[in-house]
Amino acid sequence: KMELTMRRNTLEEKLREISVQVEGDLTSLDSDVKEEIYSMLESEINCMGPVNQLAAMQYVELVENYKSRSLRIAELEKERREILRVIEMIDSEKQELFLSTMKKISEGFGYFFNRLTGGEAWLELSDPEKPNESGVEMIVKFVGKSPRSSRSVSGGEKSVAAVALLMSFQGMTPADFLIFDEVDAHMDASYTRNLSELFSEMSSKTQIIAISLKDVMAERADLLVGVYNQSGESRIVVTKIGEKTSEGQGNSN
Repeated sequence: KMELTMRRNTLEEKLREISVQVEGDLTSLDSDVKEEIYSMLESEINCMGPVNQLAAMQYVELVENYKSRSLRIAELEKERREILRVIEMIDSEKQELFLSTMKKISEGFGYFFNRLTGGEAWLELSDPEKPNESGVEMIVKFVGKSPRSSRSVSGGEKSVAAVALLMSFQGMTPADFLIFDEVDAHMDASYTRNLSELFSEMSSKTQIIAISLKDVMAERADLLVGVYNQSGESRIVVTKIGEKTSEGQGNSN
């Protein structure tokens, strides 16, 4: 291309010398000059290579295809933005619902924990900046002790915290039937007594079965079911506390 440009510049210079414009009539030029121009033009045509005769038609097709794809890309981008908007809205509603539910459960947790121990308890996020990805910590404050995570308390204290949390769930989604299997096994006697009182109050709306080996729990029950071994077989004894008390009072009279 550089060579052709130089040759063209040389030709234009010769044309200027004979006062003839390149774009004008070339018939009046000398045969040598016209031959040189012809040779240069032919050389340029040869350098262009084969010409695609279908280029114009293909160009139209490519333009139509480009416009179609551009419109589809614009539609997809619009749909993508709409999907992201919906996801953001759902995440916002989910976070709002989660936080409001957690607040109610935390309040119930604190109430039942106070009933069982006289202390304080609440729930808090391990990462408040990312509620949807954060874990939830149970913070408990027993009487005479500083607040700390339930993970760092004793076994009996963990049992109390767990039962208080379960009861707070009951306040959100009440169940008609509950079973507690030796949840008081590691509790102090005072905690077990308070728990039995709670069970007695809740039994007016919910049927509760509590498996326990402690007398203080049995004293508050409406019905006692005992299981013992005799000759290698399990025996069951059922006693209604109210009937037993009435019989005792009748005999004393």
